[in-house]
Amino acid sequence: MGLVKISKGGSGGGGGGGVTQIIAGSGICISPIGGTGVVTVCSNIVGGVEVLDSGTCSTYRCGVNNSASGNCSASLGGSCNVASGGWSTISGGYCNTSADTYTSIVGGKSNCNLGCFSVVLGGECNCNVCCYSLTYGLCNVNRGLCSNILGGCNNQIFNNRSASSILGGINNTANSNNSSISGGVCNTVGGPSTFIGGGQFNIAAGQYGNIGGGRCNYAGQFASVSGGYYNTALNNFSFVGGGTRNCVCGGLTDSSIVGGCLNKNCQGCSIIGGGQGRNGKGLEGHEKRCRGSNPLCSCGSGEQGNASRTR
Repeated sequence: MGLVKISKGGSGGGGGGGVTQIIAGSGICISPIGGTGVVTVCSNIVGGVEVLDSGTCSTYRCGVNNSASGNCSASLGGSCNVASGGWSTISGGYCNTSADTYTSIVGGKSNCNLGCFSVVLGGECNCNVCCYSLTYGLCNVNRGLCSNILGGCNNQIFNNRSASSILGGINNTANSNNSSISGGVCNTVGGPSTFIGGGQFNIAAGQYGNIGGGRCNYAGQFASVSGGYYNTALNNFSFVGGGTRNCVCGGLTDSSIVGGCLNKNCQGCSIIGGGQGRNGKGLEGHEKRCRGSNPLCSCGSGEQGNASRTR
């Protein structure tokens, strides 16, 4: 098995006798005398030493305010870290907490793991709440099941949403299942299986809706907005390519606006290629619906709508 040698120093030098040397054979675990209790042999060793804690077969680095109270847990480096979940691990960092089973924190500061089988890669003030999740960055909160936040700041996946991801950016929110935000600022995916590539203040609210980028764009169910400013696609299978304040109104399907400014298409199976202020048939019947469905869309030329709310 190998040998363990613990040597104590003398009482001279103005201090009590402390442990000055520990020599352990390969694979040797330093165990409490009699098999119970906690080993406290490192009070005067610079940097501490790894010893057993109160959890069964747990290991922590003492002398730096680490603890490992979960069974088979480990708090191996850093300081002020708490591995309280069974089979949880904290590799380093400062004031991190891994509180559920089979969780891991690689490093960083003030991170927490509250969901089983979850990992915090690092950063600061990040938290996994549900199981099978991965988080990194600054002040990100991941409440989704099998969901990931891989970077950025103040991003959030809402309660019990599953298989969603935020890759980066600032203040982005995922409030639906199977959805993704690649980056940007203040974007929201609110419908199942939706996607936002980037930009600012964009909302993909309907199922399978997607927005490539731009600012203040809105996509409903099965609708797509590639980019631009203040564009809206509400119809099923509708599309806005870009431009400014273009609106494909709700109620009919398979309509498009390629680009331009202040165009409105409220006719099914139709297309407006571009220009300014062009209207599809049936505008009067659908203008109110378009305005009411999209908080970012006024659907009327010259109207300001809610632009002030997003500037």
